Amino acid sequence: MAFGSGEERVYLETPRWRDIKPATLWSAMTGGRRVMHVEWVSNPNYLDRAVRLRPEEYRRLWTAIRADFELDAQSRPRRIGHPGYGRSDAFYWATGKFHALKTCNSWASDRMRVAGVKASIWPPFVQGFVWRYRKVSAD
Repeated sequence: MAFGSGEERVYLETPRWRDIKPATLWSAMTGGRRVMHVEWVSNPNYLDRAVRLRPEEYRRLWTAIRADFELDAQSRPRRIGHPGYGRSDAFYWATGKFHALKTCNSWASDRMRVAGVKASIWPPFVQGFVWRYRKVSAD
């Protein structure tokens, strides 16, 4: 499973960066509603980086991610009625607000630190997040 957290209008109304609108940018810059993006990844090597977690790190990571979901009365994540980007993903409401200084990459980095894994302090872009992790060979 792959998890991400971002601004509602960016995730739900902007399938490609070229589709972004000024109102969406404004919402992301000033503190829009936060959502979680969850995707089933059939090939765990789809990225060229890998991080191995010990069981206790994995538990801390999952606990931190789970805490970001807004829950319904039955303590289940609240799914958003959005078709997603494909057949293997979905969006859920998250707690708190999103803003430009708290990007999806800084969110992921924060969760890795909670798990006990070294992570960049503030990586606004993906390269700043993944640079320290082991490259996976193409073999």
